[in-house]
Amino acid sequence: RYNKTVPVDIVRDLYGAMTHERASKGILISTSDFSPECIKFAQGKPIELINRKQLSQLLIESGYQLAGKI
Repeated sequence: RYNKTVPVDIVRDLYGAMTHERASKGILISTSDFSPECIKFAQGKPIELINRKQLSQLLIESGYQLAGKI
């Protein structure tokens, strides 16, 4: 759970783990937002970045009631 912007090294670590495990896709979900460097690094790679706003929307669409801030 991040209060600050997610730094690019987190996405790089995910990509390294994906490569090591030969994963076809990686999804990184944050309760914060991603730095521009994260977004740029993930472009063209099988990585999906889901930020706080997108997570809230997904939960609402799934029928979950949000009691407080995510």
